[in-house]
Amino acid sequence: MTDPGSPNGHDEAEMIGERWRRLLDVPPGRAPHLHDLHDFLTAAAAEPRLRALCPFTSHQDLGFRRSVAETPSRALAWVRPFGEGRYLIAGPDRRGLHTPGPQPVTLWGTPPVPGALGPAPARESVALVLAVLDRDRTG
Repeated sequence: MTDPGSPNGHDEAEMIGERWRRLLDVPPGRAPHLHDLHDFLTAAAAEPRLRALCPFTSHQDLGFRRSVAETPSRALAWVRPFGEGRYLIAGPDRRGLHTPGPQPVTLWGTPPVPGALGPAPARESVALVLAVLDRDRTG
């Protein structure tokens, strides 16, 4: 399926593949937040269900959408690096992610929304994202 609004008539799968390549092949010294996501991105790239989704970043977080579009679809899941190769996972409501520290808080300074998962290592975090997708699809 070709996206008529896409440059050079690239189809959706090619555009999503290009986004994955750009996120996985970041030169050293550029975009430090992507280096913090590298282990997760590498593990996620091996999972076909995630590889079919459109990855994007917003601040330090990684999100997944169904498509590349001029008007982006809502995020299906969020991933935030937590340090030492561990990640926090949330569904469409990113407020569930919290910052590391003795009193975890959201980006808005409030206690985390129940339902944030992790922190977990990269491969386990991929499984948590898949669980969030399954839960939201059936729930």
